[in-house]
Amino acid sequence: MGLSRMTKVCRECRYRGTCKNKKMEALAYLPEPIMDSASDALTVPLAAEIAVKHDYRDIYIDKNTQVTIDLEEIKRNLEREIYKPLYEGLMMGG
Repeated sequence: MGLSRMTKVCRECRYRGTCKNKKMEALAYLPEPIMDSASDALTVPLAAEIAVKHDYRDIYIDKNTQVTIDLEEIKRNLEREIYKPLYEGLMMGG
């Protein structure tokens, strides 16, 4: 994928709107794999949250009382609590 613009001569020309021989100059070029990985870095975390398969379990406390829990949510909360000191240490420069 490239980024380009009209040359200075063509931008200043009074016929630039009707001319069929415009000249372009390259400003930048990014190869496709870099663009793919850049977009993946932005979209994968969002898609990962949506794509998680929830594993719901019913727990019976007694005959008439039922509680439904989400094992994936418990897993996320445990990871957050386990790694919280690590993240806080990195944020504080430690």
